[in-house]
Amino acid sequence: MSNTLSNTFRSSGLSSVPAHSDTSFFVLPDYERVFLGNRYTLIPSQRDFSFSVIFISINESGKTINQFNQAHLIELMTKKTSLLISLIKNEDFEYGQNSESIRLVENELKKNSIVANEWFNRLFLQYFASSSETGVLIGLLRIVEFLSDRFDPAYKTIALASISHINNEVKELGVRILETSCSFENLKILKNVHVDTKWLQDYIDQVIKDFEQALCPS
Repeated sequence: MSNTLSNTFRSSGLSSVPAHSDTSFFVLPDYERVFLGNRYTLIPSQRDFSFSVIFISINESGKTINQFNQAHLIELMTKKTSLLISLIKNEDFEYGQNSESIRLVENELKKNSIVANEWFNRLFLQYFASSSETGVLIGLLRIVEFLSDRFDPAYKTIALASISHINNEVKELGVRILETSCSFENLKILKNVHVDTKWLQDYIDQVIKDFEQALCPS
């Protein structure tokens, strides 16, 4: 341990530093480090000392959280994407019913929601831009509709983008996704949506009416 670090700990009343040779640290005033779970965190100092040390969380393999998430994202892109697309293309989907593709995405969201959301958003953008793979895009949107609470708030952006798509079934799914959550925010969004297809605009108007009745009962 360096003399500077030793002096810092002596001045803070801490006698030693765990032997993590690859752990980065920096000095902050008027806080003390507390080990919670698997990482160090800071709390306001309850003692009268000038400095204490916060340790950046590093997992057992020595990777930072960002490195771990990036590695997990690459794993999803290379190993899970083809499986998900295959399931979407081959399963018989029924509205309101769970499916293998939904379970696959739900499982990844449970493991790491940040990385799974990034992975799914990349897939959505890829297939949104593909004129020849509308069926896959529709399958992805059905997953979002079923798991909208797990995609909150990203599902709103996905829904709005879908409503702007050239395909009417994709547009309808964008409305259905917003319909899954009766909220003032979604009501405001729907009131600002206008489409040229009459049956779809009628559907939007009906959802708006239903939301208003539920949220603003007379």
